[in-house]
Amino acid sequence: MRPLQRESVDVKDLARMVVDFVHDEDSAHPYVAGGGEIQFDCVVPWDLPAVSGNPELLSIALYNVVGNACKFTPPQGRVKVVVDQEDRWVTVEVIDSGRGILAEDLARVGQELFRGQNVDDLPGRGLGLATARAIVEVHGGSLDVDSVAGRGTMVKVGLPAVP
Repeated sequence: MRPLQRESVDVKDLARMVVDFVHDEDSAHPYVAGGGEIQFDCVVPWDLPAVSGNPELLSIALYNVVGNACKFTPPQGRVKVVVDQEDRWVTVEVIDSGRGILAEDLARVGQELFRGQNVDDLPGRGLGLATARAIVEVHGGSLDVDSVAGRGTMVKVGLPAVP
């Protein structure tokens, strides 16, 4: 395996780019459930340190996370992306008002090819979060999922900041 080609990455700019891309696609975006408009908020409270990583791979990871939030959020729902810093970590929280994940499925979410019991009506192969998790982990980070069925999901990506 070749070593990961790294450079300084501004995660806040990357997150805004991904949100703008998904939002600009509007109802034509394949991930928007039912083809309806979703309200987006992207919150970056202050300047943040950079991370060392591959911007193309990190954009794929964030796109998969934001795309999933859109896919499982009904029309007129909300997706909020919050970029922040916690100690030596730059974090991206993607919070949606979607259908949420059943408690019995939560431990397996993000495993390759796994799809929850309550998603049969939507397209997918169970690769989006698994791919995002693999990309984040190869960057020395973590991807955590918290959800309540019927209320929504929060996916938190943590990446080590450049000292």
